[in-house]
Amino acid sequence: MTNKEQYQKVAQKVIHLLSQADVALANSEFDVETSDPIEYEYYVESLKMQGVIRAALESGAEIKVENNGDITYRAKEF
Repeated sequence: MTNKEQYQKVAQKVIHLLSQADVALANSEFDVETSDPIEYEYYVESLKMQGVIRAALESGAEIKVENNGDITYRAKEF
């Protein structure tokens, strides 16, 4: 297997997992209105985690936005 083939195989798996994590965080129901500082910190950390995930997706994947708003990610080719 060439490096390109190995990269495509592994990268697509990683991109799939990252996109699933992005969706899971986007669909989570954190309480931004909490008065508990510890609970609020969990909310802030979830936003930071989602930012890291999205940054990884944007740097490691080709992003395609469909007319209906669906987003697809594909491993980059060089």
